[in-house]
Amino acid sequence: MKKPSFIKRVWIRYKESFQKNRKKTILKTAGLMVTATLLITLVFAFAGSKTYSETAAYRETMVTYGSLTVGVEASGTVDIGTTDQTFDLDLSALVRNTTSSSSTASSSGSGGGMGNMGGGGDMFSQMVSLINGSSSSSSASSANDLVVEEVAVTEGQQIHVGDVLYTLTTDSVDTISAQLTTDVSNAEGDLDSVLASQQTGLLQADQTYESSIAYGSYAATEYNATVESLQADVDDVQEEIDELTEEITKTKEKLEEIQAEYEIVTETYNAFLWSRDHTDKSQDVLSYSMYESGLSSAKTMKEAYEDTMEQYEDTIEEDEEKLEELTTKLAQAKRKLESGTLDAKKTYELRNLAYSTAQETLDVAVSSLELDTAEQEATLEDAKEKLEEFTQAIQNYTIVSEYDGIITDIALEAGDSVDTGETLITLYDQADITMTVSVSSSDVANLSEGGKANITYTAFPDLVYTGIITEIGDATTDSSGNITYSVTVSLDADNEGLDQLYQGMTGEVTFITKEQEDVLYVSNRAILRSGNRSYVKIKDAEGNITTKEVTTGFSDGVNVEIIEGLSEGDVVLIESKVSES
Repeated sequence: MKKPSFIKRVWIRYKESFQKNRKKTILKTAGLMVTATLLITLVFAFAGSKTYSETAAYRETMVTYGSLTVGVEASGTVDIGTTDQTFDLDLSALVRNTTSSSSTASSSGSGGGMGNMGGGGDMFSQMVSLINGSSSSSSASSANDLVVEEVAVTEGQQIHVGDVLYTLTTDSVDTISAQLTTDVSNAEGDLDSVLASQQTGLLQADQTYESSIAYGSYAATEYNATVESLQADVDDVQEEIDELTEEITKTKEKLEEIQAEYEIVTETYNAFLWSRDHTDKSQDVLSYSMYESGLSSAKTMKEAYEDTMEQYEDTIEEDEEKLEELTTKLAQAKRKLESGTLDAKKTYELRNLAYSTAQETLDVAVSSLELDTAEQEATLEDAKEKLEEFTQAIQNYTIVSEYDGIITDIALEAGDSVDTGETLITLYDQADITMTVSVSSSDVANLSEGGKANITYTAFPDLVYTGIITEIGDATTDSSGNITYSVTVSLDADNEGLDQLYQGMTGEVTFITKEQEDVLYVSNRAILRSGNRSYVKIKDAEGNITTKEVTTGFSDGVNVEIIEGLSEGDVVLIESKVSES
């Protein structure tokens, strides 16, 4: 240890003397000060005789703009997470075994002429037929393997994005590439087929539209004609019934007249019969003969009336049977009128609907056909994208790194197949660097998750990394009974120099409890103070050292805030004494 200078020894003796005698009178203290003054004078005289001197040395430092912080400090080691690079190309979905051409739009079903409209009511089935007339190509997936020919990296190797990890066999790459190229060719053929079908479908859609318009224009006329025809059938039967009923009535009236006359003839007959039977032929031959003759005439007339009545009764019976048939026919005609009217109304409404929605139906059909084309175009584009995706993923028969980092594990060997989702390599994840430190219970009260922290490492003392508190663990008690908390800090991903950190590297974490952001600051050692004044030493344009007064503020113990007097980038001097004799 270097021996104190003579002046410093004198000053120490003075301080010790003052402390031992501080309760004595002021006069005695003044005497000591005089003595000390004399001693100092002697010292300077002695020093002059020894040619003792001190010179100042200066180191430049710059005024910086940034943040000043103070906080809780703790030590710990780096823990670096890992990340896996996987093979994300789904070859089973990427490559198709077969490609079937799109079926052409059906040329039947919607017809084109008005006769095929089925009365206009089949418009909807025709529209469905148009919509379902064409379909995009279908495909079946298959397993297609890429095979590793050579592993190009080793564990512990530092790699960068684009570095080759594996070389693949030429045959396995070429086979899949050829299949993808064929898929593009097939999709182009499918699109040509769909475009051809679209032309037929558009023609059918136009014909359906024209038919709907044509049928809709005379729907009311058709409805009225159908109802009138059915009503005429009912009216005709009713007219027959009315005529037959009238005829039966007349026949019955005539029968009643004949029956009345028949009664008279019967009475006459009975009168002649009675008179004949009560006349003695032997006594009154003339009367008896007259009664006999009258009875014979009355009988003939009576039989004639009976024949006539029987004919009328037969006629009435026949007409009533016919009337019953006509009544049944009338009921049938009325039912037919009712159901026919409903059918005609339904047809009328369908035709009107087809008429009113003809444009919309046409638009839907056209849109469907255009959708088929768009889907097939998308299929073609998809096939091209898959080929491009494969080409980008497998360049020059290799798989390359997607990350920067140090390899910790290699998953594949030569001869292995590369499967979708399989891990290729594992690397340290420079975006997942943490430090876990122990913090006392008194200090942890000032911390919270999400709080900021600064980290410095022994290997890089001039670099300050930033991070946040991501976890504060439960309290633990050590063997001495001290309560501490495990606090984990995650380093910010945008820190520079993360690739310089290694697993287990030691460092110091400062949990920020107070921070002054966006300020000018300079090293505390550059600040000189005299009373209430603060100043720094700078060099003027001629290189001479001068002083400049400054106003200081918050300090983190190493640097101090400059409120006034300096600007960012100014160079100030840190003075140190160098003794010479």
